[in-house]
Amino acid sequence: MDIEDIKKELEQDPENADLNARLGWEYEKIKDYDSAVRHLNKAIENGFDAGHALIDIARIYENTGRYSEALGELGRASGLKADSLEIQMSLGRLCRETGDYAASGKYFKKAYEAVPAEDLFLKNKVLNEMEISQKKTVLASKVRGFGVNLSNKCDLRCKMCQIWKTPWDMPRKTIDEIIKLFPYIEVVFWQGGEVFLLDYFRDLFRKAASFPNLYQVIVTHGLLIDENWARDLTRANATLLYSVDSTEKQTYESIRKGADFDTLLRSIDLVNRHREVPRDKDCHGKFETAMNVVVMRSNYRELERFMDFAEERGFDHLHFLPIENVEGPENIFLNPEPGAAERIETAVSAITARSSGGRVRFYNWLPRINGQKSCCTGPEREKEQSSGESGKRNTACAEQALLCYWPWKHMFIEAEGWVRPYAICTGEYVGNVLDNSLQEIWNSEKMQEYRRSIIENRPQDICDPRCFSGVMSKECLGRSIG
Repeated sequence: MDIEDIKKELEQDPENADLNARLGWEYEKIKDYDSAVRHLNKAIENGFDAGHALIDIARIYENTGRYSEALGELGRASGLKADSLEIQMSLGRLCRETGDYAASGKYFKKAYEAVPAEDLFLKNKVLNEMEISQKKTVLASKVRGFGVNLSNKCDLRCKMCQIWKTPWDMPRKTIDEIIKLFPYIEVVFWQGGEVFLLDYFRDLFRKAASFPNLYQVIVTHGLLIDENWARDLTRANATLLYSVDSTEKQTYESIRKGADFDTLLRSIDLVNRHREVPRDKDCHGKFETAMNVVVMRSNYRELERFMDFAEERGFDHLHFLPIENVEGPENIFLNPEPGAAERIETAVSAITARSSGGRVRFYNWLPRINGQKSCCTGPEREKEQSSGESGKRNTACAEQALLCYWPWKHMFIEAEGWVRPYAICTGEYVGNVLDNSLQEIWNSEKMQEYRRSIIENRPQDICDPRCFSGVMSKECLGRSIG
């Protein structure tokens, strides 16, 4: 039932608590937060479970950076559901966001003690959040996310990518280590090369899909997806991330040498047809599709058309990334041409406006061009910019906020086995899977140094300038709610 259907029913029964709550949840989905809060409060007034609805309202305030109001609603909810794990977790996050790390740690400790020992996923998640608030550098909690380059094998020869020139296949022992961590992991990014060329990937994907809390992101050119893969993918808790560098056949095929644009369109249509098939009751989570666009000289003039394409083809996300590891003319960021910076910034601003409240969520990772202001964006960044309360702190006990949580949550395994905390980290590698186990790397001296640099507020020693210049969203820094 969509918003209009619920509103029609409410016209007949405007005081119906369940309908008001459902309408509030639907408004939250489309980011009409004021309407969402109004209808959730109306639901409470008419007898809906107040503890439940107040938690929902607090989440909306937290999502929009209105931390004081979120704390107030959670305080009310706590009076009704004092032992709620969700309330303790939310209070822990909010106290951390407002600078009260001591209180945050206490709330997470209380939550940790309430989680059953057999719930490995939640027990580890809460422990990890507690260790972030305690600013630990050596962690008892396990990694919560991976980026994994399984192989450099690829059947295309893209002009912005030379990865196929370096032989690399993930050692089986490392794959087995990752599998053993599946019970604790929230997200894993599978990438190559081209993962659908790997004969073991289907078994690996299905194994990961059997863990209900694990979300998979598959980075692919998408040209090898058949009926069986389309069915498996759309029944999983996953995002299929297509690499699409032009919406025009000629440009696409000139950038992605060996690719066929018509095959790409058939792949997208095939996946969309399977998305329309009702999911079995035992299918958990959600399936989404996304587009990665590597911005370069060949395609920067068509940026707004990517949003048209995403909307027309039913994509849920659109990502812009800069061309990297190429120094020639295609690198518009190293070799700018007159008007390029202004054109890109204008397009990004227009797409950001279109995505606000729209179906397609937009993430922009583009750097500055020739001194122009960067406009790195994402849903979380929009929230921070639109909220007047995002910077408020409890000044009586406020501490310096941790810039980024990735070194506490994530590991990214590159080609040749090198490991960083996250894909955009530019400091030293923290280890190599050819030499060390994942557990050894997780608490290695170099990983600890990433954590210390952030705790001591010296990110310039180790981080990408985009991360500490204020242009990155909290989501892009590992600080989103979840």
